[in-house]
Amino acid sequence: MVDPDEEQSRFVEQCRRHFAQNPGAMKLIDEFEEFYMPNGALYYYSCDGFFYRLVNRALRRQTIEGIRDFRFLLLDIREQLQLAHKKFLDKETKVGMSKTFFRGQRMSDAELKELHKKHHDGTLITTNSYFSTSESIEVARMFAGKPENGIVSVLFEITAEIKDSQIKQRKPFAKIGNYSKFGDEEREVLFSIGSFFKIDTIYEESPSFWIVKITLVDEDDKNQAVTGDFRTLRTCSPEIKVIKIGDLLAKHPRQEISKAKEFYDFIKNSDISKALGAACIAGLGWLALKEKNAALAIEQQQIALGLYEQLKLEGESESLTHLYITSYNCIGASFRLIKRYRRALEYYTKAEKLLLKVPIDKYAMYEEYRNITSINIAVTHKLQGEVDQAWDQYKKMLAYEMNTATRFHGHTYLTIAQAGLHDSDEYDRHSQSWKAFLDLSLTNMSSSYRRSIISGVLLIGFQCANNEQTRTMAIDYFQKVIRISRRYANINRDDYHIVLACLNQVARLETKRRQYGHSISYALEALNMCHEDDLTDIAECYESIALNYEQQILDRTNDLTPDDIRRMIIENPFANTTEPTVPLIVLAFKRSEFAFGQYSIKTMNPKFSEETDRHRCLAYCHLKLAALAQARGYKENDDRLVNKACQLLEKVAQTLKDDPQAQQICINNMNYLNEDFDSIINSYQEELNRNQQKNKACIGEDAFAYIAHLYARKKDADEEHRWYNLAVQYFESHGHICEHTVMCFRKLARFYEKHENMVVAMDIYERLINYLVEYLPCSFLRTSIKPIGMKIVEHFKEKGDSKQAILILQDLIDLMLLDSDDDEHQVDEQFKKLITKCIETAAIVVNRAYEQYFEVLLRHKPQPFDSYMRAIEHAFRQAISVYQTGGNYRKSIEAYQQYIELLI
Repeated sequence: MVDPDEEQSRFVEQCRRHFAQNPGAMKLIDEFEEFYMPNGALYYYSCDGFFYRLVNRALRRQTIEGIRDFRFLLLDIREQLQLAHKKFLDKETKVGMSKTFFRGQRMSDAELKELHKKHHDGTLITTNSYFSTSESIEVARMFAGKPENGIVSVLFEITAEIKDSQIKQRKPFAKIGNYSKFGDEEREVLFSIGSFFKIDTIYEESPSFWIVKITLVDEDDKNQAVTGDFRTLRTCSPEIKVIKIGDLLAKHPRQEISKAKEFYDFIKNSDISKALGAACIAGLGWLALKEKNAALAIEQQQIALGLYEQLKLEGESESLTHLYITSYNCIGASFRLIKRYRRALEYYTKAEKLLLKVPIDKYAMYEEYRNITSINIAVTHKLQGEVDQAWDQYKKMLAYEMNTATRFHGHTYLTIAQAGLHDSDEYDRHSQSWKAFLDLSLTNMSSSYRRSIISGVLLIGFQCANNEQTRTMAIDYFQKVIRISRRYANINRDDYHIVLACLNQVARLETKRRQYGHSISYALEALNMCHEDDLTDIAECYESIALNYEQQILDRTNDLTPDDIRRMIIENPFANTTEPTVPLIVLAFKRSEFAFGQYSIKTMNPKFSEETDRHRCLAYCHLKLAALAQARGYKENDDRLVNKACQLLEKVAQTLKDDPQAQQICINNMNYLNEDFDSIINSYQEELNRNQQKNKACIGEDAFAYIAHLYARKKDADEEHRWYNLAVQYFESHGHICEHTVMCFRKLARFYEKHENMVVAMDIYERLINYLVEYLPCSFLRTSIKPIGMKIVEHFKEKGDSKQAILILQDLIDLMLLDSDDDEHQVDEQFKKLITKCIETAAIVVNRAYEQYFEVLLRHKPQPFDSYMRAIEHAFRQAISVYQTGGNYRKSIEAYQQYIELLI
C-alpha cells in the first residue's frame, strides 16, 4: 500500500505548484507541512482556506489524481468522525435513538425538481462531498438565505440514528465543534462522503421556501436495494473492484472511456501489486471491447492471462480465479462480437469449468451480464439457432440461482430471449429463434421458474407494444400470459395483478388497432375481476375505456371531409324549419355512482354499453376516474391525485354543459374537495324534498346516508346518526324495496358497530332480515332457511359473541337477496358460507342446523326421487346417526353436505 507520508508530501508539492503566486496560501501550506497530524484533519478541513475548497472541488469533479493526492486526509477525517460520534451520547441520548439535524442552502428550480422526482420514484440520494449540517435550526435557516428568480431557499431536516461508537462505521457522522477552527458556534455536524439519504417529504412552507425531510440510511440496511448493491460491490476483491471502477467510469455520463483508461494506467504505473496491474490490463481489454475492437480486447486479455499464470506460481486464490473468469468471458464476448460463436463457446466453457459462480446482482445486470458465464452460454446458443440448448442452459442456471437472485430472473430471461434482435443484418433469422425460444419456454414451463418466464415474456410484450409492426405479437404474448396466470389469480396476488395488467394492455393495444369492441371487452373483463378495494386497478380499467372513447372521438374528427366542414360552417341555420330532434339519452348520470366518499366506484352502469354518444361515455369514465383519484388521494395523502380529480371534474363540466345532473355532480364534488359540506347537504335535502312531493315510491333514499357521511366528515356524530336513522325510519314507515334499502339499513348498523354498540347493530340487521321477508318476494326455500340461521345467531348472542353473530346475520341477508328463487345451488353455496364461519366453535348447533336444512330441502323438492336417491338416503342417514352418536360432528356435517349436493 502507499505510504501516507508519501501521499502527504505529494499533496504539499501539488499545492505549492498550484498556489505559487499566492503568498497567503503558501504560508498555510508551510504550516500544514510542519504541523499536520492525523488528529488535526478536521481542523484543517474546516478552515476557511484553500483546503476546504480544494477537497470539495476534487470530490465534486471526481478527479482521480486530485482525490489520490489527499486520500490520507479523507481517511484521517473518517477516523476522527468515528471517534467523535460518541459525543452524541449523554443522559438523554442513547445508542439506537434518533436525532434531527438541519441544513440550509439555496437551490435552483431544476435541482428542486430533481429532488421531487427522486421523492416520487423512491430513489435514495447520496452526497459526493462532505455534508455539513447543524443542530440549530436557526443557523440552518440563516444559511438557507433569501430566494430570488430561479433560486429557492431549502431547509433540510435530517433524521439520523445514533450508533454504537465502538462499532466501526464506513460513513460516520459527528459533531465537529471541538475540532473546528471556529469552535461550536454553529453547532456543526458533519456527515461523511457518500452518505445515503431517503427523502420522506417535500413541501413549501412559504413562497419559495421549501422544507425537505430526509432520513440517513444505514448502508447495511437490507431493506434498501441500493445499499444492497453497494454492499455487493464492497465485498469484491481489490482486483475485481478495480475492473468495476474502470467500467463505471467508462459508463459515467460526464466521463469518457479515456478517463477509465487514465484510471487503469494510474493504478498500473503505481506498481501497487502485480495482481492489480494484471487486473488493469484485463480492464483495458474490456474497454477495447466496449469500443468494438475485438482484436485488441483479445490481445489485452491474452497478456492478462499470461500474468495470471505467473501469479499462480505464488499460490491459488479466489480473486485470481475471478480474474481468469473475467478474462475468459471477455475473450468469449469478443469472438461473439465478430460472430465466431464456436470460439466464443470455447472460452465461455473454460470460464464455466472454473466452478466459481459470479453472483447475479444489480451490478451484473448493469454491465449486461458480461461476467455471468451461464447467461452468455445460453445467449450464444440462441444466436446459433440452438434454441433447445439455450433453454436447457437457462433452466440449469435458474436451478442454481433460484434461492439467491430471484429479482433478476425476468431480466435474465429477456437478455437470452432477445439476443440478436438488434442485428439488422440477420434480424429475420434471429427473430425466428426468438419466437421459437418464447414458445418453447411457454410450453415447457414448470412451477419452479414460471414466475421468471412470465416476467420475461411480459417485458417482451411491453417492448413489442410500442412498435406498430410488432403490436399483434405483443397482444399474442399478453394473452398467453393471461391464460397461464389466470389459473393462479385467485390464490396468488401477483398473478392477479399480472392478469389485470395484461388485460388492460391488450385493451389499449386493441384501441390502437382500432378494434374498439374487443378493447372494451378486455377492459370490462379486467374491471369485473378487480377487487372492490383495489382502487388503483379499477382506475386502470376505466383509464383503458376512456382511452378507447378518446380515440373514437379523434377518429371521427379526423374523418371529416372538407365538404363536411364547409357545410358545418356555411349551412343556413334557418333552412330547416322543423323542430330539432332531441337526442335520446340512454346513460343517465346517477349521483350515487360518482359522489366522493360513496365508494360504489367499481360498478359500471348497465346502460353504458347502450349509449351511442361517445362524448357522454368519455365523460362517464372521467367522472369515475375523478372519484377514484379522490378516494386514492385521501387514502394515500397524495395531493397530486386530488388535483387530478379536480381537473377531471372541470373537464366533465366543460363537456356536458347542457346536462344538469352532470353539472350538479361536478359542483357537489368540487365542494367536497373544498370541504364545503353544508352546500352539498343543502343540495341533497332539496332533492329529497322534491322527490317526496312527487309521491314516488323510491325518493333516492341513498341521499339520507350520504348526508350522514357528510356530517361524519364534519365530525358531527349526532347528526350523522340522525340521518342514518331517518333513512331506516322512512323505509319502515313506507314499506317498499328499492336499490337503496339494504345499503341504508347496513350503514346504520355499521354506525353502531363503529361506536361499539353491538346489541343495537344486531337489532338493525335483524330488522333488515324481517323487512326483506315481509316486502321482498322470497322463495319457500329462503324463507324456511331464515329461522335456521336465526337459531345460530341466538346461540352466539347467548355466548356473548356479538361479532360472530353479526357475521352470520350478514350472510343471512346475502342469502335473502339471491336473485333467483329457484336456484338451489346458489342457496346451498350461500348456506355453506354461513355455516363455515361457525363449524369450529359451534359444531353441535351447526349439526342441528344442517338437520333442519336437510328436511327443508326434502320438502322443497317438487319432483319424486329416483330409485338411486331413495336407496342411498337410508345409508346416509345411518352414517350421520353413527357420527352424531360418537360426537364426530364434523364428519356428520360432511355427510349432510355430500348427500345435499347429490340431492340438488
